[in-house]
Amino acid sequence: MAGLGNAALALMLVGLGTGCGGTSAGPTPGDDPRPKDTSPSADTPPTQSQHTAAPSPPSDQFKVVTARGRVEAGGQPGCLELVAYPSRWVLIGAATEGLVEGDEVEVVGLPSPQLRSSCNGMPLKVRDVRKL
Repeated sequence: MAGLGNAALALMLVGLGTGCGGTSAGPTPGDDPRPKDTSPSADTPPTQSQHTAAPSPPSDQFKVVTARGRVEAGGQPGCLELVAYPSRWVLIGAATEGLVEGDEVEVVGLPSPQLRSSCNGMPLKVRDVRKL
């Protein structure tokens, strides 16, 4: 019986060596069946393009706003706010001199979110005021 077992083992080894009994012998040691990663690794520093251009000017320029509403004193001393539903503007600039709480006005100005204020609302740099 032992001779028959050895003969069967020998036939299987010969079959594997010639490719019989399967479509592939499987990956060989060192072969990685996963796709190769061609992206730069974390160890590779980024390279800077040699073709650089001057930066473009900002494209988020604000448009002039015309708003009508009622002037209110803000929560802080010196704050003048225009309540113009649905907006609340903090009125800034020399054109606002002489305005008092309760005035009904139409203002023309430029939204200026870059200006910091302790007042509530979006800062509006006023160019012109007309009392209604």
